[in-house]
Amino acid sequence: MVKLASENNLRAVGHKGGRIAEDKIVFQYQTHKWGKPARFQLREIARNGDRVTLEAQLRDVNGILCLDARNPIRFALAGDGELIDSLGVNTAAPLVELCNGRAMISVLLKGGKPEVSVSCKYAPTEFLRLESVTTREALVEINCFWPPYRQRLPPGGYRVWSG
Repeated sequence: MVKLASENNLRAVGHKGGRIAEDKIVFQYQTHKWGKPARFQLREIARNGDRVTLEAQLRDVNGILCLDARNPIRFALAGDGELIDSLGVNTAAPLVELCNGRAMISVLLKGGKPEVSVSCKYAPTEFLRLESVTTREALVEINCFWPPYRQRLPPGGYRVWSG
């Protein structure tokens, strides 16, 4: 079996009538064997203003993702902020079951430097300190075929692009 890179990018491009449509997906393909779950890796995967999305991964002693891990885990937050939880979905609950060794949660930042933790009975608790964004500028990429059009939004503002 051929071992692929840990992150793969797949890009599809279509041409019709002089127009180009494009889409892209990023995925991981793992061929390494993993051992017993030993530790969490908690990282920020997205940020939209004061809303931060985090991903917890359960890994073995060699750092390999445990794809069969379905352990129940708990997210918690200390400091200024709020877990976006209790919404009845698997990405918005303080207590969730891992799926392919992963789980996600979002946090609403309210200043300061809050810390998020992830824990279960089979691995040590992992902590991640978050920083609040002082500037609320956002870069919005609008893909209307090609090329992408970019606009800077004013703090707290919204603008609709019209072609």
